[in-house]
Amino acid sequence: MSLAIVAFASTDEFLLALPCVFVAGAAMVITGIGAQTLIQASVDHTMSGRVMALYGMIFRAGPALGAVVMGTASAHFGLRLPLAIGAVLSIGFLALILARRKAIAAAMESPLPAVEVSGAVAVKRGA
Repeated sequence: MSLAIVAFASTDEFLLALPCVFVAGAAMVITGIGAQTLIQASVDHTMSGRVMALYGMIFRAGPALGAVVMGTASAHFGLRLPLAIGAVLSIGFLALILARRKAIAAAMESPLPAVEVSGAVAVKRGA
């Protein structure tokens, strides 16, 4: 998605920009579905509704805050530079995540310990 945004910001040609926006949108949808699937698969089922509600609030507020920042920066520098900087920052965060991906995968794949709750066996994450 970030590379598509960088390509979009770097072109003047509408016919080249249009596929970039399509790829960015498709990547956003795929990433959102993947994130929600991972969240639901890695969270205790008794907490999944709360965690998904928090995810939903962040998913709504994050782009709104980003739009304010991008709009303010675009008023001073034009649209291209803020878009390119945002995409490069996103690539930087991707590099940090890729550097820690083994630790993240190990944490997500660790078995959930069983905990007895009022006579029933429950599963507790993070213990």
